[in-house]
Formats: sequence, structure tokens, C-alpha cells
Amino acid sequence: MITLLVIIFGFLGSTLLGPMYWGLFTNQLGGSGGLFLVLMFYLFIIGLPVWFLFQFSSKAKRAIPTQDPVLLENALRFLKYFFTFYGDIAAFFIGLYVLILLVAVMQ
Repeated sequence: MITLLVIIFGFLGSTLLGPMYWGLFTNQLGGSGGLFLVLMFYLFIIGLPVWFLFQFSSKAKRAIPTQDPVLLENALRFLKYFFTFYGDIAAFFIGLYVLILLVAVMQ
């Protein structure tokens, strides 16, 4: 539901309300379309893990009563994707912090 709202308000914000925020992303991302790009990136960061958790929960919910090991294995694969995604995000930001620290020390 949140993902759908982000898409709807991202579209509305970048097309209908875009002229109101014309100077907000003019230099960085090319006008009001930049706001839409930022919101789509936000959708990817928030929506993908939510989708992974939804797939895990729906498959696990069907696998446990029927004791289907194949379906449970598929469900656990989505849980693995969820934690891998956030692990990659954490590793990226730790690397970014180390890089910023090295640049600050070098100056």
C-alpha cells in the first residue's frame, strides 16, 4: 500500500506540482523530473525489502500447514534476499563512512 502511494504521489509531485518546486532540483537533476527520480529511488530502497518480506510471509503461511518443504525453502530464500539487501546497504554506508573519514584525515 505504501509503495502504491509513493508511486502516485511521486507522479503527482513531479508532474502537477513540479512547477511549484521548479528551483528545488533544477541544478542537480534537471527540473521537476528530478523529484520523481528521487522518489523512485526511495521506492526501490523501501519497496523491494517490503516485497521480499511479503513473499516470505505468504509462502511460509502456505508451507507450514501443508508441511511442504519446497515451498518453505522458497519462502526462506526470500527472507535471505531481505537480509542480504539490508546487509549490502549497511556495507555500502560503512564503506562510505570510511571513505569520508579518509578524505577528512587527508586534508
